[in-house]
Amino acid sequence: MNASPCSLGIDDYTLAGPAEIVEFCQAQLEPPIDPENITTLGLIELILKDQPRLLGMLRSEPASLRSLPRLLAISLAGFVLFGVAMSIVLTATNRWPSLAPLADWVQAPRSSPVVFKTIQSHVGRLAPWINGEALVLTLAYAFGLVAASGVCLPSLYFYGLLAGVRMSMLDVVVHAVKSKAVAAVALVGILPIYVAAAMGVIIFDGGPRVAN
Repeated sequence: MNASPCSLGIDDYTLAGPAEIVEFCQAQLEPPIDPENITTLGLIELILKDQPRLLGMLRSEPASLRSLPRLLAISLAGFVLFGVAMSIVLTATNRWPSLAPLADWVQAPRSSPVVFKTIQSHVGRLAPWINGEALVLTLAYAFGLVAASGVCLPSLYFYGLLAGVRMSMLDVVVHAVKSKAVAAVALVGILPIYVAAAMGVIIFDGGPRVAN
């Protein structure tokens, strides 16, 4: 049996490098986080500044149960904001995605299942926002990413057990949602790039090039 790299112990330290071990041990030596006092903004701060302490807190089942809905809210909020930004970029390019019929795509699989068509409406580029297509795209993007992880949870649990990772189903759910929250926060961080891209498209009229 391998010895623990720090006095408080870590079971899977053999899979981590020296830097990760040091970060884990430093997090364990700091005062523990009270899950009853942690807020949603506090979770975001931990995601940005101190993920080892966040992982340490999530090892506790009560903390996991209290943090799960907040992590899910962070994920959905970040994906919704990114979806809105994506819709703005598409509107600026005067192109909107359209799914090809499944039967046509099966007959010609080399073609793209998503086609970007020019927005043609008497209200101009605002048509997707008026007829609800922008709302549908944003919600489909946000909830689709979360739903895809939900579908994969049984497989993650099963293959985790096969790999020797002793995790309960609750642990799998919490870590999957935590990963989504981290991805959502990262997407929010690059939103200014999408705003700059939309402004560049409007100024230089690069809609067709961006859509293609």
